[in-house]
Amino acid sequence: MQQKLTILSNEKERRAPQGETIVHGYDSSVKYDYVVVGSGPGGGPLASRLALAGHKVLLIDAGTDEGNEITTEVPALMLQSTEYEPQSWSYYVQHYSDLEQQKRDSKMTYRQSDGSLYVGLSPPSGAEPLGIWYPRAGTLGGCSAHNAMISLYPFDSDWSNLQSLTGDESWEPSNMRKYFEKLEKCEYLPNTAVGHGFNGWYKTSLTSLSLVVEDQKLLSLILSAATAMGKSILTSIITTVTGLAGVLIKDLNSGLPGRDRIEGLYQGGRENLGFGETG
Repeated sequence: MQQKLTILSNEKERRAPQGETIVHGYDSSVKYDYVVVGSGPGGGPLASRLALAGHKVLLIDAGTDEGNEITTEVPALMLQSTEYEPQSWSYYVQHYSDLEQQKRDSKMTYRQSDGSLYVGLSPPSGAEPLGIWYPRAGTLGGCSAHNAMISLYPFDSDWSNLQSLTGDESWEPSNMRKYFEKLEKCEYLPNTAVGHGFNGWYKTSLTSLSLVVEDQKLLSLILSAATAMGKSILTSIITTVTGLAGVLIKDLNSGLPGRDRIEGLYQGGRENLGFGETG
């Protein structure tokens, strides 16, 4: 049976995954088995999997396909991608119900009388409080377009909060770690490392420290951060790969107890997917 995935959006042409036929535009005469709303990291893979299983699927997204834009393709431009106008949905969130408490957050954003934005603790008189800027992406792929290719496993407390909120025991932290182990293909640790997977599809690795050593601005930031944390480090040591490796705690996604409470300088896990469209 031929798989068919129909995408309804403000669309440019998009390459079909292997084994699929993508039809752009909606045909009201077609009966679909499934309709998926939203093509982000949840909806996109779900629609694709259903199509690969032989179902007719309609995937609806409000955005356009910006996958060929430079800010999407280059992970180093992740911050720019959050402000890329064709896909930028700028939401503002409230971390506190008390507005006065919210205003004590240095990231609080205000709209000034001339329409411009002010961020900080001393807004001009009459500025409208908006909240904390929370960038979302209105595009095919959703917020995976904000792609820095950094893999950070959530805190156990995040899973526990979801477990408490939903009353669903499957969110229990040790159970959720099993899913990570199942999907990960770790390439930077021996296969005896606790909490990691080595046979999945999601490749993780570490950025070469030789690239960091060559970047004087980044080295300066690391040295400053280390000094602020009370680490006495000679600049001559940290400017070598060996010295830098001694400063950075290598496994940001460790499954060992206490991982969430250990302070230090971490070398973030890097997604190694071979392309820059998943974040």
